[in-house]
Amino acid sequence: MRLYIAEKPELARAIVEALGGGQRRNGYIEVGEDRVTWCFGHMLTLLVPEDYDPNLKRWRMEDLPIINVPWKKKPGHDKEEQLGIIKGLLGQAQEVVHAGDPDDEGQLLVDEVIADARFRGPVLRVLINDNNKALVQRALGALRPNQEFAGLSAAAEARQVADQMFGFNLTRACTLAARAKGAQGIWSVGRVQTPILGLVVRRDRAHAGHVAVFYYVLVGSFTCESLGFNAIYQVAAGDPVDDEGRLSDPKAAERIALACRGRPAVVESAVTTPKEEPPPLPYNLLGLQIDASRKWGYPPDAVKDITQSLREKHKLITYNRSDSRYLNNELFSDNYLDRSVTTILAGQR
Repeated sequence: MRLYIAEKPELARAIVEALGGGQRRNGYIEVGEDRVTWCFGHMLTLLVPEDYDPNLKRWRMEDLPIINVPWKKKPGHDKEEQLGIIKGLLGQAQEVVHAGDPDDEGQLLVDEVIADARFRGPVLRVLINDNNKALVQRALGALRPNQEFAGLSAAAEARQVADQMFGFNLTRACTLAARAKGAQGIWSVGRVQTPILGLVVRRDRAHAGHVAVFYYVLVGSFTCESLGFNAIYQVAAGDPVDDEGRLSDPKAAERIALACRGRPAVVESAVTTPKEEPPPLPYNLLGLQIDASRKWGYPPDAVKDITQSLREKHKLITYNRSDSRYLNNELFSDNYLDRSVTTILAGQR
């Protein structure tokens, strides 16, 4: 029996459709002699310090740093039933097809379930960027050994473990130090959240301390052989300028403007350079979030949810969480560039 493990139910249904349909069971779908099942998020989570040692439930500076290597995992909250179903199917399978999303988290999410079940049979990897039936069928016809992607899984797990050890140790250390000075509450520190919070605070302070500074830009309108164009005055030696080299004195700006107004000018040189501008690349999620926020005021989470729906429910876009802005030759030939995500977003406002 071949077992397909998808990252989420929507992908499992797309695989079943590509395989010709099947019979729904509790936690999986029968497709002839094969089975298709699914995860929903990380089915396993790292143990917390008190899982290793109950004494660590009490926060004490002398217990730091807490380093749980090798680390262990346990079923995530509300994941026990589905995890049990997957592990039961793994016990019956002769071969597994890993159908996690094509990124490091998707790789780890399924790999850790296979490892937890101690499955020792062959594992193949299918990379599905799009849930359209024809493209899923094409991907299922190009299976690769899962071991080729071990580096992605290791990278995701290293980040996961580093996040936990960084967060637990520094949160406890900062909280205990703050409490010793009379502070209350928990002083949360995270590998990602704390630097981002620092950026936000520094930016907010810069806004609060901003002092308006005026500078002046002189623009001249010219006509040469019926061709009209504008030109910007370039500051010269002796002009009053600010720290960034911009004209800072309104009287000087007015004086220069009066001196130039209505006077003839000489074009001393002109250089024409032919250039080609390629069409823009397809969006990645970050770029789409920026444009959707700037143009229509969408919050980032709303854009993420919309793209998730466009991919999984409507099957209109490729994998939405990839950082890559390039399409491979197969996807390019399927006319993905003709599908306007921005038009769809604008229509859902």
